[in-house]
Amino acid sequence: MKRQRTDTVSGEIEAFGNAKDVPIPEHIELDPTARLQWDLVTRSKSADLWTENDLELAAEICIARSQKNRIRRQMALLETDYDKPFDRLRGLAEGEKQVDALVKREERLTRLLQIHPAATVGKARESVKKNTATRQARETINAADDLIAQPIH
Repeated sequence: MKRQRTDTVSGEIEAFGNAKDVPIPEHIELDPTARLQWDLVTRSKSADLWTENDLELAAEICIARSQKNRIRRQMALLETDYDKPFDRLRGLAEGEKQVDALVKREERLTRLLQIHPAATVGKARESVKKNTATRQARETINAADDLIAQPIH
């Protein structure tokens, strides 16, 4: 499939269309913390570049981030438990191992999805241009929202 050039009027129109958020497919279940990560992950590339398989992997990134947050909250609780120093240190070490494993999983998935920094700001030239155009369109849309009068309650 031939990609639309981003430096044309039709390319700009396409960028505005791809600035929309990618909805979570019905068959993917995410806990509330993972749902918070969905837009952060899916906004990293143009909406029309996401496939169903990509969305499955994006959900795995969201889940990994949710799990990291949960482990870190548990570790924060351990840090205040000074009555059992050995259990505290063992728990912190185990938590760090789990967080490290989740970070590595997230890194692998971002490479598979081409949403790592080299893909979004560096090497894949056309994708970078398209993602940049989409990001600029999203910023323009968000800025225009500030110009529209909001209802006062």
